[in-house]
Amino acid sequence: MSDRATRGSGSHAAVAVPPASSPRRRIYSVLIHDKEIFLHVGTHTIGRGLSCDLVVNDRLVSREHARLVIREASAAIIDLGSTNGVYVNENRVQGTEELRDGDLIVIGSQELTLKAAVSDDERVTSPRLEANAPGGEISEVIEREPPPSGRFRTKAPDSGPQAAPSSEPAQIGVLPAQIGALRVPDSRSDSGPHLTEKADAIQVMGRLADRAMVMGNYEAAEHVLQGHLEALIGAARSDVPLPAARRETASRYALRLADALQRPAWVDYVVELHLIARAVMSEWCTSRMMLVVPSLPGIDVEQLFFYQQMLKGRLEQIPAEERVFAEQLIALEPRH
Repeated sequence: MSDRATRGSGSHAAVAVPPASSPRRRIYSVLIHDKEIFLHVGTHTIGRGLSCDLVVNDRLVSREHARLVIREASAAIIDLGSTNGVYVNENRVQGTEELRDGDLIVIGSQELTLKAAVSDDERVTSPRLEANAPGGEISEVIEREPPPSGRFRTKAPDSGPQAAPSSEPAQIGVLPAQIGALRVPDSRSDSGPHLTEKADAIQVMGRLADRAMVMGNYEAAEHVLQGHLEALIGAARSDVPLPAARRETASRYALRLADALQRPAWVDYVVELHLIARAVMSEWCTSRMMLVVPSLPGIDVEQLFFYQQMLKGRLEQIPAEERVFAEQLIALEPRH
């Protein structure tokens, strides 16, 4: 008797197990500057280069910065060895990162929010896009069938802001000068359009930290900023020149964290930054120091004393507009 007949005989017939249902198909899109861009299954390169699927006119974005991988029921993003990295929900991507609905992606100074909706609609395809930064205009530059939801505002590519809808293929409207912005060198850099500017990591992540602080989540803001702030002071300790504006930005974040979280180490951080630079704190930092230092235990009193002595020793050389801040800092008494 054949093996097939044997399996089919007996008092208990075999029960066929139905195949497991596959995950439902999803339609993926990204929100950029309040505009929704739908993505078909496949790969979508993001970068400053004109050959990318999503072209971003941002000097902090590499020519080929990242790649979105859209599958039937999942999505991922890959960092293509970019200069300034890719961040998902405040964490830097190492290689490939699987994505979920609502994930916040930061590329250069741009924020993209991934949206995933279960749908059987097959009509949506992906446009090729241009996104201008800062301020964020997006221009669709190849044809596509508009999604049934009507969430794209359409107008003729050569029309002004108040133009009526055109019968031409749908486009997200921007002014002609903005559409052409990618074809001229970035006037803010002498490097031309083909080199990527190395970003201050605090500049890139500060927007996420600011949002967390506004929501009262200072622990999350500290998590976002801590590694970058530590890298900055590590460079200062190694005699790497630190621009005053960068020192000010780092100091403001550190003092806000010190005040909200009652962490004296962030006050010590600010004092050390200015001691290394032999610099007077700004009006904002001085005012915040006057509020925080007298009430916060655990501050490095010896380091603060050295900073105050440095200010005393060069008080006559300090410009008059800064001298009042130096005098306030010299008079500052920490809590014992």
